[in-house]
Amino acid sequence: MLSEVVNEVGLSRSAFYKYKDHVFVADKTAQIRKTLISFNLTDKKGLLSSVLNRLSELGGNVLTINQNIPIQDTATVVMGIDIKELSVSVNELLVELEKLTGVNHLQLLSIE
Repeated sequence: MLSEVVNEVGLSRSAFYKYKDHVFVADKTAQIRKTLISFNLTDKKGLLSSVLNRLSELGGNVLTINQNIPIQDTATVVMGIDIKELSVSVNELLVELEKLTGVNHLQLLSIE
């Protein structure tokens, strides 16, 4: 059966086995939505945890976090966030996160 299928689409069996785990259904990849947000956070115990909790409450899922060492009581944090299950718009998400005490200069870097 596999031989017939790869022949029909003009693909070798070796190419199929080499790439079979790296091909995804188009519908699933179309649902992927990500954003990159930069924050300046006051160096306050538990603030990053509060940001993460609020993000989770709004349906966001953190993919990556890059936090620099605080300088002059401010830490720069860049987060990659999966936003496909957000219960609010991205703009509303930014507003909600900026409401948290200690979150300064929040910036949307990219969205896809």
